[in-house]
Amino acid sequence: MRNKNELVKVTVNIFGEEYTIKGTEEPEYIERLAEIVDNQMQELHQKNPSLGISRLAILTALNLADQMGKLQEEYDRLSNQRKKRKDEKSLNPDNRIK
Repeated sequence: MRNKNELVKVTVNIFGEEYTIKGTEEPEYIERLAEIVDNQMQELHQKNPSLGISRLAILTALNLADQMGKLQEEYDRLSNQRKKRKDEKSLNPDNRIK
């Protein structure tokens, strides 16, 4: 079994270019991240074939950051909602499970 702090090298292909990624995550996870980036770049390229690779990479990064931001907002909203319900139950003894 691999040590969680052990550095691994994974070669991935993103938009026709090979990159060697070093990290402590599982190789399959790194490959999945590269696949997500590649898919996003391919999709953007199909919609905007005249974009250069630098602009394509920046737009891909912005789109992924947007997705991450929206997911973080939803996570925070659900966490706050859960905490509020938990606090309400602890303040109102009638809501406790008997």
